[in-house]
This record gives sequence, C-alpha cells and structure tokens, in this order.
Amino acid sequence: MALLRLSGEEWEKIEPLVPKQKRGRPRTRNKECFEAILYVLKTGCQWELLPDGYPPKSTVNKRFLVWHKAGFFRKLFVKTRSPKVKNALYHLDSTVRVAKRGPVGIESGQVQVH
Repeated sequence: MALLRLSGEEWEKIEPLVPKQKRGRPRTRNKECFEAILYVLKTGCQWELLPDGYPPKSTVNKRFLVWHKAGFFRKLFVKTRSPKVKNALYHLDSTVRVAKRGPVGIESGQVQVH
C-alpha cells in the first residue's frame, strides 16, 4: 500500500488539536507521525512494519501513546463527526478469533456465555 499523506487543508483542521510539546529536544514533525499512525490504523500492520517513508516506529508509537493519553483522538473524533450524530456508540473495527485450544474450562462448565 502507498504511503498515506494528508493535504495541507486536512492538516490545518487537525493541527490545532494536537497536544503541545512541553519540553525536550526538537521532535519529529507531528504531521508525519500522524500520517504513520493513520497508516497503521488503516492497514492493521504492526509498528515494526511501517514503511521507510515514515518516522521510526519507536517515535510513532510513543507519540501515539502520548496523544492517546492526552485525549487527542477523542477530540479529533468529536470534531470531525457528523453534526447529525450526537450521542451514539461506535465500533470502528473488531476481529473475533477462536483460540487454538478453545476456551479454558469449557470441559468443566466454567465458561459462561452471556
């Protein structure tokens, strides 16, 4: 898959929501990290498999964790959702797989399905 790149107009809408750096050495550009996070979310790849056109995986992963803790993604979601949708429960994606050996305790009746 090709690298995901945001247009200047798209980034202008997102940038004000990005948490500000408090101190430390100059960081990798937020736009590049955000594009890498979008790539991981869209493709489902692991951080280690980010293509070479993105910042290092450790940088992107750390930025993702900091932004998540700061509530950035929730703010972005609220700002970009349709005004017609107010309070609703969203499921973005999920995958359910059966364990190779099955659920633990199934023979003894310990597993309950709700």
